[in-house]
Amino acid sequence: SHISRVFNKMAESIHLFNQRLYKISKFSIYLSKKETLKEVADSTKDFIKDIFHSNSVEVTINEKIQSEWKDSEQKREIKEIMGIPLIVNKKEIGWIRISDFKSFTEIDLRILQLISLVTSAAIERINHQQQIDRLKEELMHLDRLSTVGTMVGAMVHEINNPLCVISNNAEEMEDLLDTKSIKEEEITEIKEYVEIINEAVKRIANYVDDMLRLVGRRSQAQKEIIELNNIVRTIISLKKVDLKRNSILVNTELTENKLLIKGVKHQIEQVLLNLINNAEYAMSKYRGKGTLTVVTKKKDDQGIIEIHDTGPGIPEDVLPSIFDSFFTTKPPGEGTGLGLAIVKNIVKEHNGTIQAMNRIDGGATFIVSFPLLDN
Repeated sequence: SHISRVFNKMAESIHLFNQRLYKISKFSIYLSKKETLKEVADSTKDFIKDIFHSNSVEVTINEKIQSEWKDSEQKREIKEIMGIPLIVNKKEIGWIRISDFKSFTEIDLRILQLISLVTSAAIERINHQQQIDRLKEELMHLDRLSTVGTMVGAMVHEINNPLCVISNNAEEMEDLLDTKSIKEEEITEIKEYVEIINEAVKRIANYVDDMLRLVGRRSQAQKEIIELNNIVRTIISLKKVDLKRNSILVNTELTENKLLIKGVKHQIEQVLLNLINNAEYAMSKYRGKGTLTVVTKKKDDQGIIEIHDTGPGIPEDVLPSIFDSFFTTKPPGEGTGLGLAIVKNIVKEHNGTIQAMNRIDGGATFIVSFPLLDN
């Protein structure tokens, strides 16, 4: 009879252990879908409460343990406290701690160790993803800086023109103000000069604002409602001097539909700017001139931007690799192989698609589509 009771108790323990193992395996899958450390900590805490039927559970990640049970009388009634560290890359980054009014068994300790391993793995995955996200943003920022660096000539030209207007009109005003008496018609003339100067200052301010937004850092990477036609107009305005200097005509065929999407404005601008820069490079190296055509359209629930050029096109053996990181057909020193890889990553993060193809009548076409917002 005693042996029978012992075996029954062993069978119950094994059954309970197997049940817990099954729950841990499901918990591991559940935890793999969490995206923040707080979600991991909260989910682990709830799971342990369910497994051990205890309300006195703490899970801390990257912070000091702050005990939930502060009642001194309750503390004296606690029989045991069991704690397991959370280890990532051989470093202690947190703790799991349970207190209860009963004694913990060796099996309880093993189960908690397994939960600790699962939780630590989830934390490591999130940390790695955060590092990857930071690296991606740094690469995008460096690419924006590189792009802006190639546009220095255009920037100087765009700012220099209105500065000349300001200077000339200021001189005219100075001449009028030097006279001993100012006639009424001269006052009107001065007002006109002031308006011209104000318009020139606005042009400089708008241009500088566009450039600053283009090189914005991650702290400014907030998603907002943006209109794709306006993005096209902004980038074409920024590029018009460079394109004219390289004898490239620009045609725009913009839909009358409002193409509203939710996204990070400077990132969408970066996509279009990179694609136009590549088209400009291909055409200027091919014939020293060309035609750039930018088309926008609405198709079903997608907003589409098409960039067509009259360059040499893309070699067929290159097409499958064109969006790969560090792949470039440019000579050493002229390309990093990151531009199109970054473009694809930005488009993907905005739930969009991008494809490249050759045109029948020569040149290349890039088609970018983004999901439109509902009315």
